[in-house]
Amino acid sequence: MSLRRTLSRALVAMLLVVAASACSGQDDSEKAGANVPQSDLPPPLVVPDEAAAVARVSASLHKNNFTTLTDDCLSYIPYEADAQNFVVDVHERHGGACGGDLATSPRLFTYQVVKASGAMQTDATDPPAGLFHKVD
Repeated sequence: MSLRRTLSRALVAMLLVVAASACSGQDDSEKAGANVPQSDLPPPLVVPDEAAAVARVSASLHKNNFTTLTDDCLSYIPYEADAQNFVVDVHERHGGACGGDLATSPRLFTYQVVKASGAMQTDATDPPAGLFHKVD
């Protein structure tokens, strides 16, 4: 009888330990991430997606007077060049208040945008040569 009582007590103790662990509110993945230093995490991207790249390009080209056209008469064609950069081609948009030949949409210039820093380069001052220079 003493052995049965000892086993019952051991079983109850084990159940209490399991129940206490389940109620602690943390699973193993939360516990593992709790000790990761913040410095080991990559910094957030300044330009996380194509929409953010287009917004930066639009602001820059108007600030630097690279065109007199409004955004209504411009087409932005963004794409991810590689893991670190976006490229945004800027074209004329024709039709309606913008005028021009509907069958054409000439490229005006191109911007390169660094995702991590937001730094930009453009060939806006010499599009035919495609020579890029830094721009804000």
